[in-house]
Amino acid sequence: MKNLSIGQRLSLMASVAITAIIILTTAGAYVAHSLQNSYGFVFTNVMPSIELIDDISRGVSEIRKLLFYHMARREPEEKRTTEEMLKKAVDETVRNIERYKKEMAVDAKDREILEKANTAFQTYLALLGKALERSRANEYADMWSESKQAGAAITELTNAINEHKAYNRQLAEEKIHAAEADYERGRLLAGTLALLSLAICVTASYLIIHEIRTRMERFSNSIGEVARTLDFTMRAKITRMDELGSSADAFNRLLDTMQANLKTLAANAQSVASAANAMSTT
Repeated sequence: MKNLSIGQRLSLMASVAITAIIILTTAGAYVAHSLQNSYGFVFTNVMPSIELIDDISRGVSEIRKLLFYHMARREPEEKRTTEEMLKKAVDETVRNIERYKKEMAVDAKDREILEKANTAFQTYLALLGKALERSRANEYADMWSESKQAGAAITELTNAINEHKAYNRQLAEEKIHAAEADYERGRLLAGTLALLSLAICVTASYLIIHEIRTRMERFSNSIGEVARTLDFTMRAKITRMDELGSSADAFNRLLDTMQANLKTLAANAQSVASAANAMSTT
């Protein structure tokens, strides 16, 4: 800092302020981007995933309801109508599971839970086929036995679906907590940088202004003293060759010139006086 001119020090201080603004802006942009990604993940993945899991759960409930309805009907036509509805419900549920697998699964655990649910669903579908065969033949004793086995598969499937919902909620909470943590880190970083930049700028401004005022007062006092006393042997003190130092040096060189001129004039006057005195004695 001692070797820098006033303009260079002011430029340096401005650079520090601009750098701080850029860093603060970058930190703010990072926090905003992190929040956008986290909440975007929740709204574009987690919530649609939970909605799709709910659709799968409703599809399974619809299949179960239609199975019991099929078992309760005795007329073949009613059973065929129910089977058509069952096929639509099964196809829709299978499509939802495949869609989740392709579009919504985000990691290995998500796919593992999905595979568990799909395995339980396929087991249930196999038992469903047997139960429908018994229902078509109105073999109620065997039909209820198949239905009970299917109930065990449904329980496993329901547990897998609930586990899937819980995992998606956990993902959402983790993303939100991560976003909140990023926000707090960004806020702390921004606050720290703001205070640090403010302290640097205030300190640098005070030191620069104090030095300029002190040196200008000293320079002004030197000029005033020369003007008051006409003592051309005085010199302005130079502590640094910056803008003020160059001004003081120029003033000192002016005094040097004036002092030299005055000496020349004094010498010439002395010569004239001596010559006049010599002429008066002759």
